[in-house]
Amino acid sequence: YIEDAHLAVKRTALNNANEWKIVDCMGDTPAQENGYDCGVFICIFCDMISLDLPLVFSQEHLSRCREKIALAIMNGKYNT
Repeated sequence: YIEDAHLAVKRTALNNANEWKIVDCMGDTPAQENGYDCGVFICIFCDMISLDLPLVFSQEHLSRCREKIALAIMNGKYNT
């Protein structure tokens, strides 16, 4: 799915997709508790996994995480 979506949007193949690793969800994997924080959760998961950090956060941390994401966007750290 990801490769197809990337090709459709970017019009180029997704590089190194075969080198990606699947990260299994465990019983203690953080989960959102509402229907509107999915984007924040995805950003946090991506950041932590890319830095090889454990997924140790909860819904209570989301306000701080939103601030971190907003600051990164304003400073040009998140871009496409």
